[in-house]
Amino acid sequence: MVTPNEPLSTSILVIMYFGDVVFAVSGALTAALLGSLSYATLNYLAVPRIPAEAIACSAAFSLRACAIIFDLIHPLNARQPW
Repeated sequence: MVTPNEPLSTSILVIMYFGDVVFAVSGALTAALLGSLSYATLNYLAVPRIPAEAIACSAAFSLRACAIIFDLIHPLNARQPW
């Protein structure tokens, strides 16, 4: 497929940036939900406070990191012909 050489219109750029913002906010909320849910579960299971916080925080950060990494890798795979 041949790509056109003309620039994208302003409305297309606004839609693209809005999609990026929605992705960022939804990813952050999902990570926060996972962190709070895992902390509440560990607190219910009587895990000490510091380890429960560390586990919940690392779960939320690792989920968000995976989302960012896979978002960066996805456009590279989308260009492959298979």
